[in-house]
Amino acid sequence: MKSLPDQDPPEIFGMHSNADIAFQRDTSDLYCREILNIAAEKSGGGGDDDGGSGGDNIILEIVNKYIEGIPQLLSRSEISDKNFERDSSGNLSIFTNFLFQEMEKFNNLMTKMTDSLKGLKDAILGIALMSSELDSMMNAFLVNLVPPNWTTLSFLSLKPMSNWYEDLN
Repeated sequence: MKSLPDQDPPEIFGMHSNADIAFQRDTSDLYCREILNIAAEKSGGGGDDDGGSGGDNIILEIVNKYIEGIPQLLSRSEISDKNFERDSSGNLSIFTNFLFQEMEKFNNLMTKMTDSLKGLKDAILGIALMSSELDSMMNAFLVNLVPPNWTTLSFLSLKPMSNWYEDLN
């Protein structure tokens, strides 16, 4: 028994040795995310002289900054007339269709961001109830991550929230 290894190599199960590397990377990512989540939960407490929470004040500053900087929705009226030219069969260009789809995706993201930021601000101020979506959004802001409710509508990125927001603008 003492001669057997503590950990079975992936080759025993017919897997490539890179499977072990991927498993270890995923496990360490999970641990890091959990540590960041715990840190975010712990930093939410502590009172200020005005009775508000220190974490809440930080989040309010972040929310106000993002609300002010959200780009305007894109409008088809701003597109050059050249993009509306039709081919011999009367169809719009593939690129025009792609542009319309990307504009719609961007507008959906901007709408979701605006609504959720206003909802989070109202919840922090006590005007509205804090939902689980808003709570996970607040925790993401505390550790500089893109909120999960935005990543479902967003472009793919591994950047932290501050850099992601710069790319968005």
